[in-house]
Amino acid sequence: MLKANIESINENFRIDVLALPWPAFLKQHRAGYTPIYRIGWLEDYHHPHNWVQPFLSAAGAYGHALKLPEDLQKQFDDMIREAKGLVDPVEQHEAYKAIQRLANEQQTSLWGVQPVGRHYEQLWVENWYYNPSYPCAFAYGLAESDDSPDPTTFTVGSIGDPETLDPAYMYDTGSSCWVWRFYDPLIHTKRERYDEFVGQLADTWDISDDGLTYTFHIREGVKFHEGGDLDAHDAAYSIWRGLLQDRSAGPQWMFWDAFFGYETVEGYAIDKANEGM
Repeated sequence: MLKANIESINENFRIDVLALPWPAFLKQHRAGYTPIYRIGWLEDYHHPHNWVQPFLSAAGAYGHALKLPEDLQKQFDDMIREAKGLVDPVEQHEAYKAIQRLANEQQTSLWGVQPVGRHYEQLWVENWYYNPSYPCAFAYGLAESDDSPDPTTFTVGSIGDPETLDPAYMYDTGSSCWVWRFYDPLIHTKRERYDEFVGQLADTWDISDDGLTYTFHIREGVKFHEGGDLDAHDAAYSIWRGLLQDRSAGPQWMFWDAFFGYETVEGYAIDKANEGM
């Protein structure tokens, strides 16, 4: 569609369509070899910070590849840093609106909105539901009616091969579709809801009055595939491991940002090294 319409504008325009495997495209993108591309975004959590950081921060999944002028990038980074530090909802709203206004004025990207989502499946597929943070059919709930020609097999189409099956490394649709089917989090959003949660590996949890301490009570009787029992140390280790193996444009910025106020392990290490000099 893009090829046909762009080439119709001028006879000198030529576009060659090259099919790349999804992992290969991600590698090219992170290396800065895709001067123009079309991409979507499924938010990790429902807050404007989960949009401005990935798209406009120098450390963001897409922002790092924009190669904005140095002064403009610094302006965005300073505005993002100020906005996330605000606690008043009205002030915070205005701060994030100012960031989006600057992005539109500078045309850092051609922004689009997809107001209607679509999904297609056979009529005998049951219990499908949509959650805006989960890109694929949630396998636990799916079932097939008696009309299914083969109730023991479920065939699904995907965006492409996964880049990785490591939950601490993956930050793309192709990988997350499978990671969410192989691993379980402590809690998860409740079906279609984005503001309610249900326990998975944790059956209950508590939040301190100051909002700074979250205590998760691990569900008893959960076992790893090799037979070992799940305990609190395993959950903590998973977080530690992710923080230490943080990669460029990866998902660990959410933990680094929340725990330490940094977007990357590199930024944290540089500041700590400078403090010791």
